[in-house]
Amino acid sequence: MNPYFTSPTPRSNNRQRDATGIKPAKALDFNLLKGAVLAMLLSSLLVARPSQAQSPKWQWAAQSTGSGIGQLKSLAVDAEDHSYQVGFFTETIRFGNTTLVSHGRSDVFVARLSAAGTWDWAVAVGGADSDNASGVVIDAAGRIFISGSFSDQVHFGAVALTSHGSMDAFVAQISPQGTWLWATAAGGSGLDRACALAATATGEVVVGGQFAETAAFGLSQLVSHGGEDAFIARLTPTGAWQWAIGAGSPENDETSALATNAAGDIYATGYFSNGAQFGASVLTGRGMDDAFVGKLSSGGQWQWASAATSTYTAYGKGITVDPAGGVFVTGAFWGNAQFGATQLTSSSSDDGFVARLNDAGQWQWVAVLASDYLENIVGIALDKMGKLYVAGTFSRTIHGGAFQLISRGKQDVFVGYLDRQGSWLGLTAGGGAAADETQALALAPGGEVFVGGDFSSAATFGATQLQSGTPAAQVCVGRASVPQP
Repeated sequence: MNPYFTSPTPRSNNRQRDATGIKPAKALDFNLLKGAVLAMLLSSLLVARPSQAQSPKWQWAAQSTGSGIGQLKSLAVDAEDHSYQVGFFTETIRFGNTTLVSHGRSDVFVARLSAAGTWDWAVAVGGADSDNASGVVIDAAGRIFISGSFSDQVHFGAVALTSHGSMDAFVAQISPQGTWLWATAAGGSGLDRACALAATATGEVVVGGQFAETAAFGLSQLVSHGGEDAFIARLTPTGAWQWAIGAGSPENDETSALATNAAGDIYATGYFSNGAQFGASVLTGRGMDDAFVGKLSSGGQWQWASAATSTYTAYGKGITVDPAGGVFVTGAFWGNAQFGATQLTSSSSDDGFVARLNDAGQWQWVAVLASDYLENIVGIALDKMGKLYVAGTFSRTIHGGAFQLISRGKQDVFVGYLDRQGSWLGLTAGGGAAADETQALALAPGGEVFVGGDFSSAATFGATQLQSGTPAAQVCVGRASVPQP
């Protein structure tokens, strides 16, 4: 494996936007993502000692083709092991026998794979401008909800939504057969985006993201502090807005990930700028952007908010609830960072982190993946055995405890797992000579791990090699067996 030795000036660019209004998570030329969209099913790949590392045993892989740019943003797995992928595409994208054609700059796609790895169906939504899907979640009753952002007018089956400004947020329900059941929108005259989605144990839908100026969520109206503020809102299972609450500063703030516990409490992570207000809590940052973790009641009131600050940037990217109380979060930081009493310094540019907070919002431990270039940890999930699975992107050589990975090219994807105390139990990588990036992670009911992202040229994942045309939008989903404990 050959590390990537070119070292451009490190930078974090979460303030930049691509044509869809999405802020890229890493400092990449978006044209590098013309390769494909990737969703990989990985498992518990390594045991506790590096000498006993196990390789993924791929059972199947499925791949789409396309003529434009595609990107997977989120995925979920139902009780029958069907996987649902959402994101956006330009020009055309093909899933099995289904070809989707974009109507504008970018369109939403939703695609389902069977348990055997064949494409069941795919549908698109879009208008004349930029539209994208950012979240998919399946509740305990098997209902499938999608979130994202849209411009102008779009049709979700028989439901037409029209944006009030440059971009509005949407939430919709889709059937397991790919039929839109309902859709609703929120926003105002500015740029409003849905970035995160979760479901409660009783079927309510929780959506988070970013809004500007004044935005309406049903009867709830939010006013920003001056820039773009973070929001969290809840809907009934049939799409009626129940409440919405904002948080922020005069600069830019965003809710990037959400999770709920059995009691219906809501946990959020994302980023804020200096002097952001979360209910009665005011967080003070140190860098351009800093990470936050917060808890809300089921009725939408902030209970607490905690910050992870750095001299340059810190971002919260993924979150999952600990049934014993508290939450686990992931993200990236650059500079001299403070996580409660823990002080860390990044190796060069962004380093990835995994951390735990108790249910009072106190930081308890932080684990890091670092190299002299860019790392990012986006997804996290906790299995029934108490193991934490994470996924992200890395460059060159990274170390997680006693484990080491070397990238094949500019950036590779990785999957790792830890125990509840933050000790690394294993790492595995996949990728090729160009830029590969992780965007999402989900656990299947049987414990397998789905990881989604994008790749730019030929890339290897275990025994499976993916081929990308130029340009192309390809989605690949594979299934790997899980090593038994």
